[in-house]
Amino acid sequence: MKAYMGFSREGGPHEGAVLIFAHSVKEAKTIGWPVMKYFSTDEYTDMAIKLLRNRDFLVQDADQQKLAGDIAHVVEDPTCCKSCEL
Repeated sequence: MKAYMGFSREGGPHEGAVLIFAHSVKEAKTIGWPVMKYFSTDEYTDMAIKLLRNRDFLVQDADQQKLAGDIAHVVEDPTCCKSCEL
């Protein structure tokens, strides 16, 4: 399972983003959209997904039971970097 960031293309990740654990970009967008449409983006096509490489520390934010069961899921309030606020 890979870690992805979901955010609005128009607003950018600094306006709000979610952490998504999924097997592919397509799956990340599919499960991330129902969460994102309520606070960040109005259109499905505005939602952007970015693969987060070398961010192993993000696993601590994951739902550990879902992660162990290999179930894709969204973290609505992930840890944010204190220096860049992303």
